[in-house]
Amino acid sequence: MSIHKSVFDEGHIKVKARGLIGACREQKPEFNDKLARYFMDFCSKDEELKNMALRFTSVLASLKNPKQINDLFRQYFNGVDFPLVQLAIFLSAIPGISNLSAASVKWLAEQTARYFIAGSNIMEARKNIWKMRQEGALFTLDILGEAVLSESEAENYLQNYLDLIASFGPTGNWANEINFQPNFSIKPSSLYSQFDPISPETTSEVVKERLRRIFRAAKKTNAFINIDMEQYYFRDLTLDIFKEVLMEKEFIDWEDIGIVAQAYLRDSEKSLLKLLDWVSERETPITIRLVKGAYWDHEIILRQHQNRRGDYPIYLKKWQTDENFEKLALLLLSCRPWVRTAIGSHNLRSIAVAMSIAEKLGLPKEEKGTDGVIRNPLEFQILYGMGNGIKKPLLKSGFPVRVYTPYVTSGSLIPGMAYLVRRILENTSNESFLRSQFIGNSSMDELIQCPLEAKQKEKGGRK
Repeated sequence: MSIHKSVFDEGHIKVKARGLIGACREQKPEFNDKLARYFMDFCSKDEELKNMALRFTSVLASLKNPKQINDLFRQYFNGVDFPLVQLAIFLSAIPGISNLSAASVKWLAEQTARYFIAGSNIMEARKNIWKMRQEGALFTLDILGEAVLSESEAENYLQNYLDLIASFGPTGNWANEINFQPNFSIKPSSLYSQFDPISPETTSEVVKERLRRIFRAAKKTNAFINIDMEQYYFRDLTLDIFKEVLMEKEFIDWEDIGIVAQAYLRDSEKSLLKLLDWVSERETPITIRLVKGAYWDHEIILRQHQNRRGDYPIYLKKWQTDENFEKLALLLLSCRPWVRTAIGSHNLRSIAVAMSIAEKLGLPKEEKGTDGVIRNPLEFQILYGMGNGIKKPLLKSGFPVRVYTPYVTSGSLIPGMAYLVRRILENTSNESFLRSQFIGNSSMDELIQCPLEAKQKEKGGRK
């Protein structure tokens, strides 16, 4: 950490982390929080049980016949030692009650999905956005539907975004809200059914044309667009498309645009430095959302399937990702005003690191862009549902807090099940911060320890 190493104050970081963790532990979970954590606790019993629960959840969404639901439930969970599961299996075999059992199982799964997904249509999502705005939180809307399978799906996805952006225009009911800027997150793979780096020219041509339409709509309505990152295989092509479009005359001076950096990738620093060089060349600021990454299980399974177990693009240890996250946070926060940083994490140690660095660097809470518009050099981003326990303490810190808010447009949660499964995988892993904070009994010292301390602890104290 040669960049502004002196501002990385471990004592200051731990003081901030202790304060945040203490405030979070004072939060009383709502019913849906308890329900989701109960389900995650269930998924965390062991790896085999978790995989069974996830497979069942993904299939359940398409079943409507009570007998099918009960049969599938018994097939997956017969013999599982968990009170609610045993009760459901018992009731599913009783004539006259089996239908109620099936309905209860499906209701529980749907309620769990609603914990992670803001709605099955835009009206439900808007209601949840309004609640967040009343609390003082910002939002970024994401229409779930990545990896579309046909061009009709891709075109429908594009049109849904264009309609969504237009609905937040100057004639909408949000127009009079002070300093309001709608914010949308987009997965490029959803814009083209054949999105594949093996055919970069065709993919780039199609996706860039569709992104131009979205960018034009966003500029017209003063909206912000964030380009999400997905699996490692898509990263470099996504970055190339992003940079090429934004170097075009129509968009080169546009500041309301962002992209994601994933700290769990081994080459993320190298990739980020190239992106920062491009920002300097473009001479117009952008926002970079720093996350740890949500495709860890995908990357592991993919390499195992390809028999490339020694060729993982991701860090295999949590402390390695945490260490890299802190390093990249320092890099990004040192690059203002050309880069505005969004810290996307629920790990309060990681959040405290960013807060501490910002204070040491003297970052203002607001500053003018090259276009004269006031924006925030640093904001914190949390996931809808999973960030409930830390939202209020973060809002009290004085920094902007944005909630990543996914929803589906079909009226059914089925298209969102891939997202739901990924969130559960991410948050029930043995090394998950959320699991250790809310399900386990980790001490304060364990939660605030720096990555180096975690590394030494893993090696039995050897330095």
